[in-house]
Amino acid sequence: MAISDSIMENEVGLFKRKSDPLRFSDLADLKNQNIIVGTVAGYINPKELYDANIQTEQVSDDALNMLKLANGRIRLVLIDKRLGAYLAEKQKTLDQIEWLMTLEIIPLRIGIMKNSSGDWRKRLADFNAALLAMKRDGTLSAILARHGFR
Repeated sequence: MAISDSIMENEVGLFKRKSDPLRFSDLADLKNQNIIVGTVAGYINPKELYDANIQTEQVSDDALNMLKLANGRIRLVLIDKRLGAYLAEKQKTLDQIEWLMTLEIIPLRIGIMKNSSGDWRKRLADFNAALLAMKRDGTLSAILARHGFR
């Protein structure tokens, strides 16, 4: 698979309930407090979360984790910052949660199958050239802003 240049970045980290007095100095501290972090089955989580050996509780999707957080069933959720805010707004719980910390910044890219019909190198080059032009002239920023991305 050929990978494009970065379209935008996903900020992956932790949300908590505003009313939760949870305090910690680092991820190892979460383990010492027996804090369980809500994650989604099948997702690749930040290495430092695994390195700290923090206990996780997996669910099938991010929306369920955000509901569990708002309802006090878990204390932390690992999720993309924009997606978490979007889901909380949709679930009418945005005023109950807050972003706690960023663990990883992941570039969002597209993949082009090298074994697909046509010239994958040309497709990739064309995509990257158009993406660069859209970044330079502000089109990409305008599209992202129109859809709630800043």
